[in-house]
Amino acid sequence: MISPLREVQWPPEQAYQHKARVLRGWVIALAVTVAVGTLILGGLIVRLSSTTPFPVVVSSPRDCRLSEDAYAPKLYIAADLAAMSDGSLMNASPINPRDRGVAAVGVVSSLPPLSALDDAEIMHIAHEAEQNETWFGDDEVTGVLVAVVDTGGQTSGHLQGLRTTWALGEPAVQQDLPLGVKFTPTTCTVTTTG
Repeated sequence: MISPLREVQWPPEQAYQHKARVLRGWVIALAVTVAVGTLILGGLIVRLSSTTPFPVVVSSPRDCRLSEDAYAPKLYIAADLAAMSDGSLMNASPINPRDRGVAAVGVVSSLPPLSALDDAEIMHIAHEAEQNETWFGDDEVTGVLVAVVDTGGQTSGHLQGLRTTWALGEPAVQQDLPLGVKFTPTTCTVTTTG
């Protein structure tokens, strides 16, 4: 015997609306969680891959002088360094650039007073130090930073310091070295006050 077809009953409209609201809430919650997680992960990746302030060396300004070239003056700077961790100087730039740039920078094991050297000798020492990177580590723990700064044609002014970038294996680390250089055509002084 064949039973008569039962009448199909649909659930009430409110049940569908309730399920749709619950499903929409879960989708929104999942989207927010994924977005927040992506932002956090992206921030960590950028933070780990960018340069960060970290003391690689302790510096003490030693000496400075202006070159004898009145048309394209250069500022010669020397600063004593003591390593706090292993690393190698990659480059440097002025903290207060104003038409200034670093023509050459490097680390040497020792350096006579800048007044005892002529312009060509200082340039040679700085370029040689830039090409032969000194790696601070077990063998070398102290050195002298020698920098040649292009003054942008100025024969007087000040330089707060140098923003240095150091290689510590893979990561690069930035460190500001305060110098407080004040120079005129006849004098040049360095202090750590910036």
